[in-house]
Amino acid sequence: MRAYARDMEESLDRERVKLEEVLKAEIQARKHHDKALADGMAAAEAKAASELAALAQKCATAMTGLEQKNEALARGQLQLGQKQAEFAGTCQALDKGANVLAGKLESQALPGIQKLQDALQQLEQRQAATAGQLQADAATTRG
Repeated sequence: MRAYARDMEESLDRERVKLEEVLKAEIQARKHHDKALADGMAAAEAKAASELAALAQKCATAMTGLEQKNEALARGQLQLGQKQAEFAGTCQALDKGANVLAGKLESQALPGIQKLQDALQQLEQRQAATAGQLQADAATTRG
């Protein structure tokens, strides 16, 4: 019975040693798996951080471009406002000049034109009278 108990004890010890080896192998496999998983996560994090930095740089570049365009637009609007003010001044000067010319036309040119029209009308009347006189003289001369 002792021999049987000893054989059973040795058999159980061998099984325990085998189970310990299997357990150690499983622990080693999990450690390698965990390390590979951690390495993969670290690589993915590094890649994501790199892509994020690249996107941040693109955004910064785009923002700088937009700021420059906004400043150029503001300068253009300022120049446009100045040109509009100059144009308004020019228009006011032209209006003033047109009013002066209209005043001169009214005070000087229109009376002169009226005198010319009167003179032209008198000339036409004289021509008509002269033509009538010439026809009368011609009729008398023929007759």
